Amino acid sequence: MTITVQSPKLGYEVPTKAVDPRTKPTMYRMPGVPPKAVATHNVYIEFDNGDRIIDGMGGAAVNIIGFGQESVIKAMKEEMDRCGFIYAGQYSNAAAEDLAEFLISKSEGYFSGVNFVGGGSEAIESALKLAKQYFWEKGDTVKRRFIGRQMSYHGNTIATLSIGYHPIKRRPFASFVNEDVFSWVSPAHYFHYGREGETEEEYATRLADELEAEILRLGPETVAGFVAEPMVASSQGATCAPKTYWPKIRAVCDKYDVLLIMDEVMSGMWRTGRMYTFPRICEGVQPDILGCAKGLGAGYVPIGAIMAAPKIMDAIHNGSGAWNHGFTYTSFGVSAAGALAVQKYMYDNNVEERIYALEKQMGTTLKARLLGPDSGLDGFVIDVRGVGLMWAIEVKAPGQKDMKKRIAHRMMQRALENGLMVLGMAGLRADNDGDCIMLCPPAVLTEAQMDTICDLAVKTVKDIRAELQAEGVFDA
Repeated sequence: MTITVQSPKLGYEVPTKAVDPRTKPTMYRMPGVPPKAVATHNVYIEFDNGDRIIDGMGGAAVNIIGFGQESVIKAMKEEMDRCGFIYAGQYSNAAAEDLAEFLISKSEGYFSGVNFVGGGSEAIESALKLAKQYFWEKGDTVKRRFIGRQMSYHGNTIATLSIGYHPIKRRPFASFVNEDVFSWVSPAHYFHYGREGETEEEYATRLADELEAEILRLGPETVAGFVAEPMVASSQGATCAPKTYWPKIRAVCDKYDVLLIMDEVMSGMWRTGRMYTFPRICEGVQPDILGCAKGLGAGYVPIGAIMAAPKIMDAIHNGSGAWNHGFTYTSFGVSAAGALAVQKYMYDNNVEERIYALEKQMGTTLKARLLGPDSGLDGFVIDVRGVGLMWAIEVKAPGQKDMKKRIAHRMMQRALENGLMVLGMAGLRADNDGDCIMLCPPAVLTEAQMDTICDLAVKTVKDIRAELQAEGVFDA
């Protein structure tokens, strides 16, 4: 369907009369009936009322190359013409083999095996099972426990909700969590959790000591893996661990034969400027198993992957010889072909350098206009942080218990009305305080488009700050 935009102006006009969701068969992921998108092009989304917005969130940190890249669409069509569905439980297919070869060739020796799944939750679920199988292949049937971090999010399956620990996301399903298998240590964010007078290195040491203590509490012989994001995405709003954290964590894992599993579902596949995030952030530390997804298919196809270090693959090859796990659409050819075209686009167009330039533009602009002395937002905006094209604007959200009225949700709605897609995240800390909006735009933005995103983000924050002041929530 082709939609003619009524006006080049960005913005979304909220209907004067809300549609009753009970009149619709779709199960929506938000209260009410959301705006209905009907077309996309470049970095813009068009709705059925003729309005359009600029995609400042890359969908959900997915659309790293924007919409409508012909080389990707062509590759998908060609694969659909060439080869239909091939069941990975019996056969392989050329498209999946080609993508695997490409990813391993670009992994700088970190990985020697890869398996393709349908998305991020499946990738992390698969990573947990791969860790368990690794020890099983070596004759160890006792190691079965996993440690995650509080205020983390790793997916929406039962196991991934369990290894993550974000109270808001888990609340309806808490009874599913098996606390004999999954446990959690503190989050790693110095800005919020560092103690007064404590250096970053001292904080990192405290966290590593806590992980070691938890391993000893559970019994080192039972702990299979530690799961964490190199850059925590939506659950904390674009946060990185303190300096020296990852080398200290790696040392603890190695001491007790615990696998280090990194979740790069949101931060990986170019979001922070490189194919993988850990080489930029983790101070030389590499994972034993890595899960990735969003930027792999860039929204053109649903696909995720687990990447396995050589020692993991050696255990399988020297043991049973087969990965004992899979889904119906594992290694689906059309998804693999689309993902390979996305990754080739990144390399062929030197998008890495473009990301670094946009990172500098976005970071400099947002920090100056939201944290600067003339911003007028002192006491409201408490942090602006990010790496690559993953940024968060965190605001003070005191005493808010009604999740339907959180500041994050108000900012997300106002951004839509202003013409900008953002992601609003509420309750970034264990005390339920701290709301943010996240910006994860495509890497194909022009400088002018990035200026527009920054302008609209700043306008949105100031709009909501003024409303809250008028409501008496914040003093002038």
